[in-house]
Amino acid sequence: MSTPVDIPSPLGEQHRSWGIPADEDILWLLEQDIPETWLYTPWPISSTTVSIARGQFREDAEGDRALIFRCTDHNSIVDLIAWHPESNRLASWCGAGFCIGDIDDIFNPATYFAGDALRIHASPIEWLRADRDGIVIARPELAGVYLGRVPRIVFTDIKLAERTERQIKKPTAIVETLVEADDE
Repeated sequence: MSTPVDIPSPLGEQHRSWGIPADEDILWLLEQDIPETWLYTPWPISSTTVSIARGQFREDAEGDRALIFRCTDHNSIVDLIAWHPESNRLASWCGAGFCIGDIDDIFNPATYFAGDALRIHASPIEWLRADRDGIVIARPELAGVYLGRVPRIVFTDIKLAERTERQIKKPTAIVETLVEADDE
Protein backbone atom coordinates (compact mmCIF):
# COMPACT_ATOMS: atom_id res chain seq x y z
CA MET A 1 0.00 0.00 0.00
CA SER A 2 1.52 3.32 -1.00
CA THR A 3 1.65 6.35 1.24
CA PRO A 4 -1.15 8.77 0.43
CA VAL A 5 -0.58 12.39 -0.36
CA ASP A 6 -3.64 14.41 0.62
CA ILE A 7 -3.79 16.83 -2.29
CA PRO A 8 -6.47 19.47 -1.80
CA SER A 9 -9.51 18.68 -3.92
CA PRO A 10 -13.23 19.45 -3.81
CA LEU A 11 -13.94 15.81 -2.87
CA GLY A 12 -11.29 15.88 -0.17
CA GLU A 13 -12.75 19.10 1.20
CA GLN A 14 -16.23 17.58 1.21
CA HIS A 15 -14.98 14.43 2.92
CA ARG A 16 -13.18 16.45 5.61
CA SER A 17 -16.24 18.68 6.13
CA TRP A 18 -18.19 15.72 7.51
CA GLY A 19 -15.55 15.24 10.18
CA ILE A 20 -14.79 12.10 12.11
CA PRO A 21 -17.57 9.60 12.77
CA ALA A 22 -19.94 10.27 15.64
CA ASP A 23 -19.01 8.73 18.99
CA GLU A 24 -21.56 5.92 18.59
CA ASP A 25 -20.12 5.10 15.15
CA ILE A 26 -16.58 4.98 16.52
CA LEU A 27 -17.65 2.75 19.41
CA TRP A 28 -19.47 0.42 17.02
CA LEU A 29 -16.39 0.20 14.76
CA LEU A 30 -14.15 -0.56 17.73
CA GLU A 31 -16.61 -3.27 18.84
CA GLN A 32 -16.16 -4.81 15.36
CA ASP A 33 -12.45 -5.35 16.17
CA ILE A 34 -11.26 -2.53 13.94
CA PRO A 35 -7.89 -1.27 15.18
CA GLU A 36 -8.28 2.37 16.20
CA THR A 37 -5.48 3.45 13.85
CA TRP A 38 -7.44 2.17 10.83
CA LEU A 39 -10.20 4.67 11.60
CA TYR A 40 -7.93 7.55 10.58
CA THR A 41 -4.83 6.13 8.86
CA PRO A 42 -3.87 6.66 6.04
CA TRP A 43 -6.96 8.89 5.76
CA PRO A 44 -9.89 9.29 8.14
CA ILE A 45 -13.29 7.72 7.80
CA SER A 46 -16.11 10.26 7.96
CA SER A 47 -19.80 9.93 8.74
CA THR A 48 -22.95 11.87 8.04
CA THR A 49 -26.64 11.30 7.47
CA VAL A 50 -27.51 10.40 3.90
CA SER A 51 -30.28 9.31 1.56
CA ILE A 52 -29.39 6.54 -0.87
CA ALA A 53 -31.17 6.12 -4.19
CA ARG A 54 -30.16 4.40 -7.44
CA GLY A 55 -26.62 3.69 -6.25
CA GLN A 56 -25.84 7.27 -5.27
CA PHE A 57 -26.10 9.19 -2.01
CA ARG A 58 -26.71 12.74 -0.96
CA GLU A 59 -26.37 14.38 2.41
CA ASP A 60 -29.76 14.45 4.13
CA ALA A 61 -30.33 15.61 7.71
CA GLU A 62 -33.40 13.34 7.86
CA GLY A 63 -31.55 10.35 6.35
CA ASP A 64 -29.68 7.41 7.83
CA ARG A 65 -26.23 7.50 9.42
CA ALA A 66 -23.57 6.27 7.02
CA LEU A 67 -19.82 5.93 7.15
CA ILE A 68 -18.03 7.68 4.29
CA PHE A 69 -14.95 6.22 2.60
CA ARG A 70 -12.72 7.41 -0.21
CA CYS A 71 -12.47 5.85 -3.63
CA THR A 72 -9.01 6.75 -4.88
CA ASP A 73 -6.83 6.24 -7.93
CA HIS A 74 -3.10 6.62 -7.34
CA ASN A 75 -4.09 8.18 -3.97
CA SER A 76 -6.15 10.92 -5.66
CA ILE A 77 -9.78 11.00 -4.56
CA VAL A 78 -12.11 10.18 -7.47
CA ASP A 79 -15.31 9.69 -5.47
CA LEU A 80 -16.73 9.19 -1.99
CA ILE A 81 -18.57 6.01 -1.02
CA ALA A 82 -21.23 5.90 1.70
CA TRP A 83 -21.85 2.67 3.58
CA HIS A 84 -24.98 2.13 5.62
CA PRO A 85 -23.91 -0.72 7.94
CA GLU A 86 -27.41 -1.84 8.95
CA SER A 87 -28.40 -2.60 5.34
CA ASN A 88 -24.84 -3.10 4.01
CA ARG A 89 -25.76 -0.71 1.17
CA LEU A 90 -22.99 1.14 -0.62
CA ALA A 91 -23.53 4.26 -2.71
CA SER A 92 -21.40 6.71 -4.65
CA TRP A 93 -21.38 10.50 -4.19
CA CYS A 94 -20.50 11.42 -7.81
CA GLY A 95 -21.27 8.16 -9.61
CA ALA A 96 -17.63 7.83 -10.66
CA GLY A 97 -16.26 5.45 -8.04
CA PHE A 98 -16.06 1.67 -8.49
CA CYS A 99 -14.76 0.67 -5.08
CA ILE A 100 -13.60 1.59 -1.62
CA GLY A 101 -9.83 1.51 -1.74
CA ASP A 102 -7.38 2.46 -4.46
CA ILE A 103 -8.39 1.57 -8.02
CA ASP A 104 -4.66 1.46 -8.82
CA ASP A 105 -4.45 -1.77 -6.79
CA ILE A 106 -6.55 -3.43 -9.52
CA PHE A 107 -4.18 -2.53 -12.35
CA ASN A 108 -0.83 -2.38 -10.56
CA PRO A 109 1.36 -5.40 -11.42
CA ALA A 110 2.77 -5.30 -7.88
CA THR A 111 -0.64 -6.47 -6.59
CA TYR A 112 -0.09 -9.81 -8.37
CA PHE A 113 3.68 -10.17 -7.81
CA ALA A 114 4.92 -13.61 -6.75
CA GLY A 115 1.50 -15.23 -7.10
CA ASP A 116 -0.34 -12.71 -4.93
CA ALA A 117 -3.89 -11.62 -5.76
CA LEU A 118 -6.28 -8.69 -5.49
CA ARG A 119 -8.31 -9.05 -2.31
CA ILE A 120 -12.01 -8.25 -2.57
CA HIS A 121 -13.96 -7.86 0.64
CA ALA A 122 -17.69 -8.22 1.22
CA SER A 123 -17.94 -5.12 3.40
CA PRO A 124 -15.95 -2.14 4.61
CA ILE A 125 -15.65 -3.88 8.01
CA GLU A 126 -13.76 -6.79 6.41
CA TRP A 127 -11.62 -4.32 4.46
CA LEU A 128 -10.75 -2.41 7.64
CA ARG A 129 -9.97 -5.65 9.48
CA ALA A 130 -7.60 -6.52 6.62
CA ASP A 131 -5.67 -3.28 7.20
CA ARG A 132 -7.35 -1.65 4.17
CA ASP A 133 -5.72 -4.19 1.86
CA GLY A 134 -7.68 -4.73 -1.35
CA ILE A 135 -11.04 -3.25 -2.29
CA VAL A 136 -14.77 -3.33 -1.56
CA ILE A 137 -16.89 -3.20 -4.71
CA ALA A 138 -19.39 -0.33 -4.53
CA ARG A 139 -20.68 -0.52 -8.11
CA PRO A 140 -21.01 -4.18 -9.12
CA GLU A 141 -22.31 -3.29 -12.58
CA LEU A 142 -18.75 -2.17 -13.41
CA ALA A 143 -17.05 -5.38 -12.22
CA GLY A 144 -16.50 -6.69 -15.75
CA VAL A 145 -14.80 -3.48 -16.85
CA TYR A 146 -12.51 -3.22 -13.83
CA LEU A 147 -11.88 -6.87 -13.02
CA GLY A 148 -12.28 -8.70 -16.32
CA ARG A 149 -8.56 -8.82 -17.06
CA VAL A 150 -6.93 -9.16 -13.65
CA PRO A 151 -4.81 -12.29 -13.17
CA ARG A 152 -5.99 -13.35 -9.71
CA ILE A 153 -8.68 -12.37 -7.21
CA VAL A 154 -9.05 -13.77 -3.70
CA PHE A 155 -12.16 -13.72 -1.50
CA THR A 156 -12.93 -14.88 2.02
CA ASP A 157 -16.65 -15.16 1.23
CA ILE A 158 -17.79 -17.85 -1.24
CA LYS A 159 -21.10 -16.09 -2.02
CA LEU A 160 -19.27 -12.86 -2.85
CA ALA A 161 -16.83 -14.82 -5.04
CA GLU A 162 -19.68 -16.47 -6.97
CA ARG A 163 -21.60 -13.20 -7.36
CA THR A 164 -18.51 -11.30 -8.50
CA GLU A 165 -17.61 -14.04 -10.97
CA ARG A 166 -21.10 -13.76 -12.50
CA GLN A 167 -20.76 -9.97 -12.69
CA ILE A 168 -17.37 -10.22 -14.38
CA LYS A 169 -18.53 -12.85 -16.88
CA LYS A 170 -21.81 -11.22 -17.90
CA PRO A 171 -22.53 -11.91 -21.54
CA THR A 172 -21.11 -9.24 -23.76
CA ALA A 173 -23.10 -7.66 -26.53
CA ILE A 174 -22.64 -9.07 -30.01
CA VAL A 175 -22.41 -6.14 -32.34
CA GLU A 176 -22.72 -6.40 -36.09
CA THR A 177 -20.57 -3.71 -37.69
CA LEU A 178 -21.57 -2.44 -41.11
CA VAL A 179 -19.84 0.00 -43.43
CA GLU A 180 -21.87 1.78 -46.04
CA ALA A 181 -20.14 2.03 -49.38
CA ASP A 182 -20.36 5.27 -51.31
CA ASP A 183 -22.11 4.85 -54.66
CA GLU A 184 -20.01 6.76 -57.15
